[in-house]
Amino acid sequence: MFADDCIIFGEASVREGNRVLKVLDDYERELGQKLNREKTSLFFSKNTGREIQEEIKDSFGAQIINKHEKYLGLPTLVGRGKRKAFNRIKDQVGRKIAGWKGKLLSNAGREILIKAVAQATATYTMSCFKLPDSLCRELNALVSQFWWGQKEKERKMAWISWEKMCMPKSEGGMGFKDLKAFNLALLAKQGWRLNQDPDSLIHRVFKAKYFSKCTFMEAQVGKKPSYVWRSLMAAKETIEVGSRWLIGNGRKVNIWRDRWLPVPDAPKVCSPQSHNTEVVWVAQLIDHEVGMWKSEMIREVFLPHEADIILSIPLSTQMLEDSKVWAWSKNGLFTVR
Repeated sequence: MFADDCIIFGEASVREGNRVLKVLDDYERELGQKLNREKTSLFFSKNTGREIQEEIKDSFGAQIINKHEKYLGLPTLVGRGKRKAFNRIKDQVGRKIAGWKGKLLSNAGREILIKAVAQATATYTMSCFKLPDSLCRELNALVSQFWWGQKEKERKMAWISWEKMCMPKSEGGMGFKDLKAFNLALLAKQGWRLNQDPDSLIHRVFKAKYFSKCTFMEAQVGKKPSYVWRSLMAAKETIEVGSRWLIGNGRKVNIWRDRWLPVPDAPKVCSPQSHNTEVVWVAQLIDHEVGMWKSEMIREVFLPHEADIILSIPLSTQMLEDSKVWAWSKNGLFTVR
């Protein structure tokens, strides 16, 4: 439900249809608002018999559609034809760029239009779905051609590769977005919320359906998943690579397998484990009575530079539980940037 748009799900039966009508009648009587039957449509699964469809249609006085309309600008059903479901994005960007090509624009003007409009058009969609790689390449090509001054069907030379153009300005690029990477970053933000906020509605819904017996990071694609879930699974590796453990009591963190060193480029321990098979959990490296690291043991087990890193990690005297944080931000919170 959103503003004046509402999608109601139910069993495709006359009995269920009558129950929905009863609820709507009660609503109309109590609030004085009427259902707009001209804008109301019915969508049935392929398994629903024609007779049942017609009977429900007559009781509602609404039209039957073969494919549901978009909801909040997003496709409600994404089947095998994913390109077809998301082609409207390419059409939108193409129309905008076509309108700009006839104008006299400076490079600064082109840059602003690309960053603020063309590459921002698909942001909401990319927060929910993983766009096909081929579509991302085509969108990048449209933007690149506009940047280099292409008009109509003429060809213009691209003097610098698109990969270089997507690098930050401090590194010689223009700071444009690589749409495939940006798409994964937006989806990873949704996955991060699932992982960090177990009380949210979206977490409870997805957990009940896809990972009832494990955590989000341990979940698999499973059988007959929705395309939203497939998209989140595609971004799970991004979350895994970019996150690390914040050490509390050390009981959840495996020394040799997990990412827990406060060094974004090298969060895993690289010291050899061959002679240290008994030391497995970070908790074994902590003196819990005084809330301090066991410095002598750490110097014996780890290489000198890693021992220094570990001993520099602050410990809380309260010995809280270990938690996951984003390794690439100072406050530990996920950022798409």
